[in-house]
Amino acid sequence: MVGVIRGLNQYKKDSSWFQQNFGSNLRNVSFDIYVFDGFTGQEVFSHNYSQEAKWDIPTGTDINSEFFRNSEYGMAIAQLLKKSATDVHATIECASPKARIIKVEKNGSFYVNMGHIHKIHPRTKFYIDHSYEFKDIYNNSRATTSRADTVLNTIKVFDDVSLLEPSSYPSNNIQINDFVVIQ
Repeated sequence: MVGVIRGLNQYKKDSSWFQQNFGSNLRNVSFDIYVFDGFTGQEVFSHNYSQEAKWDIPTGTDINSEFFRNSEYGMAIAQLLKKSATDVHATIECASPKARIIKVEKNGSFYVNMGHIHKIHPRTKFYIDHSYEFKDIYNNSRATTSRADTVLNTIKVFDDVSLLEPSSYPSNNIQINDFVVIQ
């Protein structure tokens, strides 16, 4: 996840003489949030969050102070941060968990980096996503996956590793760094 602050501008609502001399200062806060898939590097979420609020904060005020947090501007920032966290959570909670194949045995079974602590149990079924990497015409590295039809059965589960085997043989060219996805 990456955040980029786009603006913290202070200004008056309009340029009239009265507003410039007696009007309240406003301040804008604007930031972008980007979330990337940790396996593929693909962007899975991006959004700009922006809001303006009254700026009546004295120079030198600590942004961690109760005064700042209770100000209109501090509450606007807190509201935006809460909204962004809710949006990111809603995006990633629906994603199917992925595990990477970390060891392949001669008999066709293999280990993945997901186990008991990830709520995997011996009845969990998976599909395999074969990963392919290539260079495009501009010499940029690209990655893609293709889903194999074979269902994978969980044989043994350890704390952070599980042993899987294909439900039918022969296995479809299973390799280290391929992914498995819960069925």
